[in-house]
Amino acid sequence: MDEYTPPKASDVSGFLFVGWEPPTIEITPPLGDIVFTANWQEHGMIVRFDTNGGDDTVYDREVTYGEPIGELPTATRKGYDLDGWYLENGAEVQDNFVVEENLTLYAKWNVHNYAIRYNMDGHGDMPESALREYNIEMTTRYQPPVPEIPVGYSFEGWSPEYIEPRSVGDVEFKASWRAISYNITWNTGGHGELPSNVPYTYTVEDEIVPPHLEEDGYQLNGWEPPRIEVGSTGDKTLVASWSEVPKTWHQVEWDANGGDQVSETSRLVEHGKPVGELPTASKEGFVLGGWVDSDGSFVTEGTKILEDVTFHATWIDQDNTTTITFRDNIPVTITYKSNEED
Repeated sequence: MDEYTPPKASDVSGFLFVGWEPPTIEITPPLGDIVFTANWQEHGMIVRFDTNGGDDTVYDREVTYGEPIGELPTATRKGYDLDGWYLENGAEVQDNFVVEENLTLYAKWNVHNYAIRYNMDGHGDMPESALREYNIEMTTRYQPPVPEIPVGYSFEGWSPEYIEPRSVGDVEFKASWRAISYNITWNTGGHGELPSNVPYTYTVEDEIVPPHLEEDGYQLNGWEPPRIEVGSTGDKTLVASWSEVPKTWHQVEWDANGGDQVSETSRLVEHGKPVGELPTASKEGFVLGGWVDSDGSFVTEGTKILEDVTFHATWIDQDNTTTITFRDNIPVTITYKSNEED
């Protein structure tokens, strides 16, 4: 007696074939119609996610046959933005896509462009050829071009110096500048004395105001140029202009105050100048103690003359003087009375 077992049925999407009912029959004449009923077991569809170069592992998902796929997973890739998930035929899959078979979804990526900014630190401009953005697919090192260089400065470089290939992230380049130093020459015209703190160099960022100079007999009219303005460039020579001031003379009289044989009775002295060497004089029985003004202040060779003036001789009794000494050209005397008893 023969038996017959039907062949295994092919699986249907969402169902797994588990057998026939009846699983087999005996072939016994006479034969009649026989119905085999397939038995199926429902199972989920497997959805696989291919990140297509992404940095994450996205695990497979089981979805019930005929149900929406649901919220799609996220994924990352250095230098790229996830555009979405697509079927092999290029169709995009959304969250409401109904799953009726096992399938694989592929991530689609858009390259991310990063911003390039230039911090000029207040100087110069960038040429139009300078990049304003870049991406990870850049294959060569990018070094910014030299910017337009303003007058009075030299360009020292960029920080950072460049962007390497395969880099990511926004980048700000900062320009480094150096103000050029220029020389200053001071031409005083042979008069006056420059103060020790006058500058001999300057930059485009400096304002230089010449000092006021003085010299007896001359008046400073000013400097040419009158100053070095901010923004100036190039070596500069500043020239002082002077006018001669007419000299003023004062009459100096010497009053011997009872003495005689005065070596000089008067002289002319320029205003503000020292009186100079004092004259000599003599008086019988006395020693010249010096010359004083109307206030009684002693006169020295360095006394400056500011007006017409008369100086008076002072006398010391020779018999009553033990010692005469001078300190800073001012006489200091020690005296005693000759008729004083011991």
